[in-house]
Amino acid sequence: MKEALVALVGNPNTGKSSVFNTLCGMRQKIGNYPGVTIDRKEGSLSLSSGPCRVLDLPGTYSLRPNSPDEEVVCRVLLGDGGERPDLLVYILDTTNLRRNLFLLSQVGELGLPLVICLTMSDMLKKSSIEFDSTRLENLLGVPVVRLDKEHSSAADLQEAIASALKNKARMRSLPEYPSSVEKAIQEFTDHPLHRTRFEAVSRIYYPELALAAVKGSSVRDDSIIADLREKKLTAPSLMLSARYNWSDRIARSVEKRGSPSPSYRLDRLFTHRWMGPAFFVGVMTLVFQSIYSWALPLMDAIELLLGMVGEFCQSALQSTPMFASLVNDGIVGGVGSVLVFVPQIALLFLFIAILEDSGYLARAAFLMDRLLSWTGLNGRAFIPMLSSFACAVPGVMAARVLPEPRVRMATILIAPLMSCSARLPVYLLFIGTFIEPLYGPLLAGLALFFMHTVGLIVGLPVAYILNRKILKSPVVPFILELPPYRLPAWRNVFFRVYEATKKFVVRAGSVIFALSIVIWALAYFPRDAAVAEELKASALDASSFELALEARYMEESYLGRAGKAIQPFFAPLGYDWKLTVGVLGAFPAREVIIATLGILYAADVEDEEASSLRSRLASSRHADGTPVFTIPVVAGLLVFFALCSQCMSTLVTVGKELRSWRWSLFLFTYMTVLAYIGGFATKRGLELLGGLVS
Repeated sequence: MKEALVALVGNPNTGKSSVFNTLCGMRQKIGNYPGVTIDRKEGSLSLSSGPCRVLDLPGTYSLRPNSPDEEVVCRVLLGDGGERPDLLVYILDTTNLRRNLFLLSQVGELGLPLVICLTMSDMLKKSSIEFDSTRLENLLGVPVVRLDKEHSSAADLQEAIASALKNKARMRSLPEYPSSVEKAIQEFTDHPLHRTRFEAVSRIYYPELALAAVKGSSVRDDSIIADLREKKLTAPSLMLSARYNWSDRIARSVEKRGSPSPSYRLDRLFTHRWMGPAFFVGVMTLVFQSIYSWALPLMDAIELLLGMVGEFCQSALQSTPMFASLVNDGIVGGVGSVLVFVPQIALLFLFIAILEDSGYLARAAFLMDRLLSWTGLNGRAFIPMLSSFACAVPGVMAARVLPEPRVRMATILIAPLMSCSARLPVYLLFIGTFIEPLYGPLLAGLALFFMHTVGLIVGLPVAYILNRKILKSPVVPFILELPPYRLPAWRNVFFRVYEATKKFVVRAGSVIFALSIVIWALAYFPRDAAVAEELKASALDASSFELALEARYMEESYLGRAGKAIQPFFAPLGYDWKLTVGVLGAFPAREVIIATLGILYAADVEDEEASSLRSRLASSRHADGTPVFTIPVVAGLLVFFALCSQCMSTLVTVGKELRSWRWSLFLFTYMTVLAYIGGFATKRGLELLGGLVS
């Protein structure tokens, strides 16, 4: 028996992800739609009538597509190049009924079985809105189910889906158009070529959708487009008027609005010209201070556990020194040094999910519009930029919401400058090793917050140059609907944190694991016996001899030789050969530097008792006895990592999104140059400042 395909449809920010998580739980998989790099989120669901698949479509305001995300929605609903859904679940935000009804009028005209899922119903009382769901169900003739914090069980929704699949429940109340428009639509759908193109559609009521589908399909026939234009079906005035009249009639029948909700008075503070930005900075400072402080006990526990695992492996494999080194230095020292930062990664995504689910991040986008407008961007571009603070890949893909191609391109090219979660372990390692011991946790938290603003500070003038000088982007108006404030849906927050943390751990267990093995091999071989004979002539005790031998082997290894050859290029930044190797090894993925340094500093002659990477870095010395890591060098290194393009996944995604690898090369080049200049200027500036102060 073929599994039914159920698609979730709705406006952005209506709670589709929460409904999807409630229905499918852990039975989810993420891929891409055929032919495009837009995320395809699919899950499985067991109904009384049998199993079915659930597809979470991107949010859209209309079936007249203006962005790649909206085009995907149209293609799926039409069955263009793939399977057409057997049933649609329309997610309707009860606090924004009229806006939601506009899209529902288009969705209903597709003739597919339909179930309406009401969300945000728990906010109705706070918003002074009376809503009659029974009346709505009677008017539309399809099942209407409530699903929110107060009614979080999916049983009623599952039952409604099973019933609608069986009874083929379709909307019976639809917008009414003038007879001339109805006749033209019928002529279009009756045309043999048109019928072939839309054979899966029983009746297309929305000609602009048909036009968009023809334009985006492999069937190119200008006569179809000309036919539509001749009948003036692309002019939306009559269609829009009929839809809005229908939406108003339905809304007047099912809701009554009172005075504005007191919660919106908070916007007087959060969106105030001066108080709003100050509050935003305060919130972000608290977030990063918490990330730094709260996770430390758990990080110490993980570090202790990894140390015990390393000692056990070293003891158990002492008869085979090479294999013992592979396990202890390569695997535990490499991958383990990255896994230490899992608690802080989880905390970062926890805070982002809470702020977004509460409705505050929309206010942050409103504030950012004032900051971004002079660059040629607007507040809408802040959403992809904000996504990039978690990971640049979804941030780049989130730029699809921008309708203007040149503005979208500029946003994509600056999004990787935002400090993603892969940079966080690097920040935490060096801030925790060198800044926190000297200046305390408060300044360390502020330093962490500052590092997350460096990319934004540099990205704004870069956006100005791209928009105003290179791409000549037009001015795009900023329209934003502020969602109501609400308590986060903790189930949804949990799934977001779980997925993000799982992705980080999988990356550590695959990409970083493989690179750690390669780096270990390059650092271990060759092992020249002459080195041991040379050291035997020196008067060293057994323990010092072993440490000195490991250090010499590391220096003479393939990795050591490569580092020394390239080190002069990074000498102005204050890097020794080990740090140079770490930076080069991090170009495929930033967090690999932690694994690389964990391997390179596995043996340190100067600190025999050092058990952690932090203690080894703090005790590292040049040949003349001076510290390798001074505050100017550390600050320059942090700025270098904040600005450098060290992520192959991001470069590949940019190439696919902009359909040209030249833009990926441009992105890599300009960010690397910026990183080198920024790192050098920071180091040299702090050295000059220190000289003046002293």
